[in-house]
Amino acid sequence: MSDRVRVAQIFRESLLVKPTAYELTRGRLRTFVLYFIMLNLIMFLPLTFSIYNMGGEASTLLGINARDNVTDALLRSLPEDCTILNQRLECDSTTVSEVSVLNGDTVIRVLINVPDADTQYDQPNTLIFKETYFSFFTSTGNRFAQGYTAFGFLAFEDLQALSPEEAYDVLFEALYASVRPFLMLPMTLYLVGGLMFANVLLLLGLTGLAMLFRLANSDIPGYFVMLRLFIMASTIPAMVNLGLGFFGLSAFSAIPYNFITPVMAFILYRRHKLEIIKQ
Repeated sequence: MSDRVRVAQIFRESLLVKPTAYELTRGRLRTFVLYFIMLNLIMFLPLTFSIYNMGGEASTLLGINARDNVTDALLRSLPEDCTILNQRLECDSTTVSEVSVLNGDTVIRVLINVPDADTQYDQPNTLIFKETYFSFFTSTGNRFAQGYTAFGFLAFEDLQALSPEEAYDVLFEALYASVRPFLMLPMTLYLVGGLMFANVLLLLGLTGLAMLFRLANSDIPGYFVMLRLFIMASTIPAMVNLGLGFFGLSAFSAIPYNFITPVMAFILYRRHKLEIIKQ
């Protein structure tokens, strides 16, 4: 029967690499699974913070990187009679204004003063300013649509008085602020969840590899004991990754985790065997 083991006990014993740490592998598997999840959430805290603290990097989130391609001629093509006020786009005329901007190798069409019910412009690589909301269609056809809450007051005519870079920043900071709350959670789940899944595969792979060695050495423990041992062994690599993350090195977190985890598992197991010999 499995012994009752606390999460804090697993952390303390494995972090200090105590000879008695191996004895905890008799604990319940669900406790170790909970510990693994908590350890990974802590390990990826810097990455999570960096996602939520991204500035006005609309290009990162929306796939738009056209700041250097905005020209004075493009700004002069913006409608002078359109303003965004009280979360609505108001224009003196019904004319739909269109400008184009190069985004890498792709041309993005920007249409202003399109009626809400009009869908004829809903095409890939299109940014549409409608009466009560704007919508952006990516190159794959994905659609982001939001109201003008984050815009406050914006007169397109005023953008013409700014430099192209300043005008781009003013417009896209508001766009980013509008879609940001809806993109942060999917990005976090995708990035952090993906890394956690990779760590799951690593531990399962290491445990499976240990079972191959067990065919030649019967002293190697069984599958679930080894799985618990590898989970414990990931404690120190996780703390190393946490430190790397706070120094902005989250991109390299997989390297120490992948290499240090099996080494720590060997050390924990070796210390346990040496303790038995001493007795």
